[in-house]
Amino acid sequence: MKAISLFSGGKDSVIALYKTQKQHQIQCLVSVHPENTESYMYHYQNPEITKLQAKALQKPLKWIETPAIKEQEVNDLKQGLKQLKKEIKYKAVINGAIKSNYQKTRIEKVCNELELQPITPLWHIKPTELLNYITKNEFKVIITKVSAGGLTKKHLGREINPQLIQELKQIQKKYRINLVGEGGEYETLVLDAPNYKQKIKLIETTKKYNKKQQKGHLEIKKAKLTQK
Repeated sequence: MKAISLFSGGKDSVIALYKTQKQHQIQCLVSVHPENTESYMYHYQNPEITKLQAKALQKPLKWIETPAIKEQEVNDLKQGLKQLKKEIKYKAVINGAIKSNYQKTRIEKVCNELELQPITPLWHIKPTELLNYITKNEFKVIITKVSAGGLTKKHLGREINPQLIQELKQIQKKYRINLVGEGGEYETLVLDAPNYKQKIKLIETTKKYNKKQQKGHLEIKKAKLTQK
């Protein structure tokens, strides 16, 4: 089936794409660019990095702009996908929702109204299963944003590996965070994956963290594609 894949560049969207690319013809990646980085539905990534990821995947990249106002962003997605149907023939929308009914039901609503099939390959996957899938399949995933108790400046830029997974489990027990960050506790960036033709190398980064607000992000100033 011809499909487009909602793409943030984080672990969930990249793995959802990887799990479905053999069963479906991926026409393009669709990245929603929210003006409000605290979007209810969308994970925001540096647009230049997203472009590098699309090149690494050798997939066309399309953008949908949204002010990311609650509920209005659903209509923005609908209008963006509706316009895209005029440019590209596709029948399905791949997304990386795991347990968020807020995200899943709204994507399904948009798809139903546009007569598209929603495909959610990670739905209700166990958090530990997803994290272990990352390490076993050699995805290189780093934390780029933290926004929860227990997650600090030291976690920014850390790669998800067995050691970090154990740390996250301990933080989950103490602070009751969502283990895979689906509640916005942390966000990620995929630098390499089995379906990348090239990998991303970070050249210059800066960690920015507000201890009082318990929020921080990894500012990526320079990056490039390199051979695997």
